[in-house]
Amino acid sequence: MSDLYPERYSEADGYVTTEPLDAAEPEHLQHALKLAGACCAAIITNTPHKTVEACTIVENLIVLVEGRHVDSVAVLFRSIWGAEAGRLPYFDRPSFYGEVACCWRPPLPLSS
Repeated sequence: MSDLYPERYSEADGYVTTEPLDAAEPEHLQHALKLAGACCAAIITNTPHKTVEACTIVENLIVLVEGRHVDSVAVLFRSIWGAEAGRLPYFDRPSFYGEVACCWRPPLPLSS
């Protein structure tokens, strides 16, 4: 779709819009889905590490999945996110499929 800071990734292919997309705002998600049309079956995102923002984004994405606006959603988190207090309601939902925990973090590419 897009990114909160699309100007940082001008070479990225496949953006529906170059306008900022804030997944914490349901209206932004709905607008992006309208632009994508039927081609958007899944959303994969890397949320901000701020807990309140990440929870808001997850709640908005759950609404999209459970409302059948998209088939699936994958969200990348720090490994401790799911273990923090208050996370069990997210994992106990019928729409929750599973969790993949990485044991390592890929290195950042060296800048030229």
